Amino acid sequence: MDELVAKLKRKIIRLERVLTRYKLEVEKLRDSQKWLRTLFEYAPDPFYLSDLKGNFIDGNRAAEKVTGYKGEELIGKSFLKLNLISPEEIPKAASLLAKNARGKPTGPDEFNLNRKDGKKVVLEIRTVPVKVKGKTVVLGIARDITEKKKAEEMLRASERKYRILAENIADILIQIDLQGNLLYISKSFETKTGYLQQEVQGKNIKDFLTPESYKIAMQRIKKWKEGAKKLPPYEIQVIGKGGRIIPFEINTSPLIEEDKLKAVQVIARDITERKQAEKQLRESYERLERLLQGIISALVSIVEIRDPYTAGHQKRVAKLSLAIAKEMGLGEERINTLELAATIHDIGKVDVPFEILSKPGRLNEAEFTIVKSHSLIGYSILKEIDFPWPIADIILQHHERLDGSGYPQGLKDDEILLEARILAVADVVEAMSSHRPYREAPGLDEALREISKNKGILYDPQVVDACIRLFTRKNFKFED
Repeated sequence: MDELVAKLKRKIIRLERVLTRYKLEVEKLRDSQKWLRTLFEYAPDPFYLSDLKGNFIDGNRAAEKVTGYKGEELIGKSFLKLNLISPEEIPKAASLLAKNARGKPTGPDEFNLNRKDGKKVVLEIRTVPVKVKGKTVVLGIARDITEKKKAEEMLRASERKYRILAENIADILIQIDLQGNLLYISKSFETKTGYLQQEVQGKNIKDFLTPESYKIAMQRIKKWKEGAKKLPPYEIQVIGKGGRIIPFEINTSPLIEEDKLKAVQVIARDITERKQAEKQLRESYERLERLLQGIISALVSIVEIRDPYTAGHQKRVAKLSLAIAKEMGLGEERINTLELAATIHDIGKVDVPFEILSKPGRLNEAEFTIVKSHSLIGYSILKEIDFPWPIADIILQHHERLDGSGYPQGLKDDEILLEARILAVADVVEAMSSHRPYREAPGLDEALREISKNKGILYDPQVVDACIRLFTRKNFKFED
C-alpha cells in the first residue's frame, strides 16, 4: 500500500511539472501573440487581413486611419460594399485576389482609395496569401503614396514646362558630356543652323564648330573639370547646314550630381545681328574718323596759310605731345584726344591779323595781347562742335601755367587739364627750337633748360621729366 501511494505521489509530481511547463509555454505563446498584435496594431503602414472575396477580417490602426473607418466598420465588410475603390479598378482587385487564391503574392499595385470622408488617397498595395487554421486568407500591406504621387506629378509638370520653355526660346539650350558629345539640344538649333535635332543628337560638337572654336570649347570644358567656379561668356563660330558660319555667344555652367561633374550646360545665343550692327557701327565710326581727319587737315591748312612762318609747328607739337603722353603711360583715348587737340591748338590764329603774325622784329604790348587771344578764339571756334572729348578746353588752357601766371584764365596746378599741361611743354620746346620772324631760334638745348629751370613752377614736373627723357635717352627728333 505504501509503495502504491509513493508511486502515485511521484506520478503527481511529474504531472505537476508537465503542467507547469505547459503553463509556461502557454504564457510565452500569449506574450508572443501580444507582441505580434502590438506590432500589427502599431505598424506605420496599413496592415489588413481579408478573405478571398475581399471581406475584411482584421485591420490595424494605420488601416483605420487611411480609410477613415473604425475597425468594427471594416470587419465583415468587403471593399466593394464600402466603395473603397472606384468601379474601374474592381477588375484589377479581383485579379489580384484570384492570384492569392492560387497561392501567389502580388504587388506592388497602385489603387485610388475612396476614404469615408470622400477624400481620395493613393495606395501602393502588396498582398501575401497565408494559411490560418487550414484556410487561406490574404495579408495586405499598404503604403500611402499620395504625397509621393503629388511630388512626382509636380516634377513631371515642371519638366513639361521646362521642356516647353527649352523648345520655344530663341536661345539654344544644350547639354554636352565631358568629351563634347551632345546629350541634349533644343529645337531652336534647327531654325538657327538648319540641322534637325535628330541629326545632331549624340554627335560631337567637333562636327559643328570651326577648328578654332572647337579648341576654345574643349578648353572651357577642361576648366570645369579642373574645378572652376565661374567662367565668363565667350564667342564661337558654328558651321550651319550648307557651310554657313554663324557666330554664337556661349554661356556655360557645370551639371553636378553627387558632387561629381557629369556634364556641361550651355546657353548659345545667335549674335549674327549684333555682329552686323558692330560692323556697321565700326564702319560708321571709321567714316566719321576720316571725316574728322579731313576737317582737322583743313583747319591746319587754314592756320598755316595765315601764318606761313609757323608752318608745320602744330604737327611737330602734336608729335612731341603724343610721345610725352605715351612716355607717361596715358590711356589710348587720352593720347588720341591730346594728339587731336595739339594738331589744331593754334586754330585761333585765323582771327589774328596777318600783319601781326608775319611782322619781323618784336611785337609791342598791344600786338602781343592780340596774339594771346588765339587760345580763347580757338576755344570759341571749337566749343560748338560736339566732340566726345574736351578738345576745346585743352586748347583754351595750353598757355596756362602752374603758378597762375598763364592766360587767359590764370589757372593753377590741377585746375589745368593734364593734356593741356603736356601740350604747354611741347609747345614751348618746339617754339624755342624753331625760327620766328621776330627772333632767331634759341635752340633745343635752351628749350630743355627753360622747362627744366621752371619745372614745378610753370610746368608740370612729370611732363618735364618725360620730355627730357625723350630727347636725352630715347633720341626723339621732330623730323620724320
